[in-house]
Amino acid sequence: MRAFNYMELATFYGGVPLNLEPTTGISSDLGIARSTEDETWDQKS
Repeated sequence: MRAFNYMELATFYGGVPLNLEPTTGISSDLGIARSTEDETWDQKS
């Protein structure tokens, strides 16, 4: 399911912030840098 959502986001927006680690709270998710479009597609595989 996550791969499908990242595919949709990459198709519409290009690179998106990749959150690949478990979330410990909302403050840990703030400030995640936007990944390149290539990095986004590489993670989908």
